Amino acid sequence: MRRAQIQFEESLYKAVRRRAFERHVSVSAVVREAVRSQVGEYGLGRDTAKRRKLSFISSFSSRQGRLKPVSERHDEALAEVLKDW
Repeated sequence: MRRAQIQFEESLYKAVRRRAFERHVSVSAVVREAVRSQVGEYGLGRDTAKRRKLSFISSFSSRQGRLKPVSERHDEALAEVLKDW
């Protein structure tokens, strides 16, 4: 997965955050879903199957634990979960 920095108008950002909160997902998940709906699966290539298998990531709530705030340390949290997988 690649990181990208985007800028929102304040009202759009609030709407995206609200949608993420209502669905119990990250802001990134809402943005990815919106982009995917506009671009479609076109261009995802071979990784499409892998992405679908891992689509559950960020779909659940979690206890923050020692990696608090997980929103900033998500890579470490994911690595910890997947280390024995």
